[in-house]
Amino acid sequence: MLYTGLDYHRSFSYITTMNERGEILSQKKLPSNGEILGFLKEFGGEMEVAIEVTPSWYWLYDQLEDEGFEVKLSPPLKTKAIAYAKVKTDKVDSATLAHLLRSNLLPLSYVPDKSVRLNREQLKLNYTLTASWAISSRASTTSSTTSDVSPVRTIIRSSVDGKASVPVSL
Repeated sequence: MLYTGLDYHRSFSYITTMNERGEILSQKKLPSNGEILGFLKEFGGEMEVAIEVTPSWYWLYDQLEDEGFEVKLSPPLKTKAIAYAKVKTDKVDSATLAHLLRSNLLPLSYVPDKSVRLNREQLKLNYTLTASWAISSRASTTSSTTSDVSPVRTIIRSSVDGKASVPVSL
């Protein structure tokens, strides 16, 4: 069995993989996209993966789970070994997640079903779009089509660039 700690960020992730004895097999910084999945698949065999809860953990969790990895989600504030560490780097954080997972000491977070997660994301997106439109409408003294559409364009562009937690398709 292999244990992987994944310190996930919007644009990149730091990954530490170790064996049952706690020997680090690999530490690598990768872009937060499909490369993560490909990198983890190269190890073959059984692997557990620990990630911390972030605003956009859903898609990564689902991809890893769909590929057969056993994924554990950890709340950052309860992961005290990371939260109170004197040396706090992505490399150290990912290694700490892997060690806690291997030692069965990783605090776990509740993971709702996929359907519940999808509903939550759709509600968040609807709220964001509505709130952005309302704010821009109030802010502009003249009624302009461009100013009404601008916040929506920003949200869609950020989703396309991979910065939003929900893929938007029109």
